[in-house]
Amino acid sequence: MNPIAKQLNQDIERGNPIILEMMSDVGRQLFFPKGILSQGAEAKEKAHKINATIGIAKEKGRTMRFDSVMAAIKDIPPRESLTYAPSFGIPALRGKWQESLFEKNPSLSGKKISLPVVRCGIT
Repeated sequence: MNPIAKQLNQDIERGNPIILEMMSDVGRQLFFPKGILSQGAEAKEKAHKINATIGIAKEKGRTMRFDSVMAAIKDIPPRESLTYAPSFGIPALRGKWQESLFEKNPSLSGKKISLPVVRCGIT
């Protein structure tokens, strides 16, 4: 078993052993490899001057755009609507989402839950 998967299983067991018992053998072997996504997240956090992990077209220091495209999304600035969305999500938005989960689900009060994140597929 991959060391990352082993560590995840240990973390899950420590946090909630019942969840680990519910997982299939295949599920216990799954993990998110350290690589481009974690490197991108680290670069975004630490590389304040230059982040060369992903390319984007700029013109005169601003996100390059077509007027015809911007006419359709005029309420959202180009830096928000045309650039790559971080695959790990926007931390502030994820925090607000978690707050709303606690507000909408009083049974979660005092419980530790992860920050929610939008993903395609099963998480």
